[in-house]
Amino acid sequence: MKKTDDFISRLYEILSKEELRTGRPFSIIYFSDHGQVHKLNDGKILLNNNVASKFHYDIPLIKIDSDNKDLRLTLSSEKSGLNFTEGLANWMGIRNPDLLLYDLFDGKKDPTDFGLKRKIESIKTPPDPAIDLSSHLQ
Repeated sequence: MKKTDDFISRLYEILSKEELRTGRPFSIIYFSDHGQVHKLNDGKILLNNNVASKFHYDIPLIKIDSDNKDLRLTLSSEKSGLNFTEGLANWMGIRNPDLLLYDLFDGKKDPTDFGLKRKIESIKTPPDPAIDLSSHLQ
């Protein structure tokens, strides 16, 4: 996680300098390839991707936007990964008649979840929520 934070921080620095030079704003999207689950192993916090959990479907999605440096907005709308390609294309400004106009950051829940909510509700393993690691980072 620290390496990811460092990478995003360095990328933000590079793009900020480029914005100063060119006047061109930017945005960065970060999303995880896994859900937010963990386990303790000998006192160490480890990602826990080997047990089915409802939190495997709780995927972080973050947008950092140079136009909104002082604004922090948290959205909790549920989005389906099945629409993610259209969402990325929309964010990048790609238009194609075969792609839906789909906004990952509109704060609106998807009109359909393609049966995913039922699948998640059927998982009976105990919850394994994400934890706040900020006190472990320096």
